[in-house]
Amino acid sequence: MLDNEEKLLKVIKTYFVLKNINITTTNRLDIALHFLYKKLPDCVVIDIAMSNNVGFQFIHEMQQNT
Repeated sequence: MLDNEEKLLKVIKTYFVLKNINITTTNRLDIALHFLYKKLPDCVVIDIAMSNNVGFQFIHEMQQNT
């Protein structure tokens, strides 16, 4: 999950961990791309309204490299 709101990331991660579901959360494009290239996830949740078009940059990189 890529989002710029730390509190939201923490709540979402806690929820999924309690359900025994693996989740990676970050607010940084470089880390999100690292995990994308490391292992293609089953699902990606992206905040496309992040500043500096980070969400759209992630989508573009994902389309170009997966």
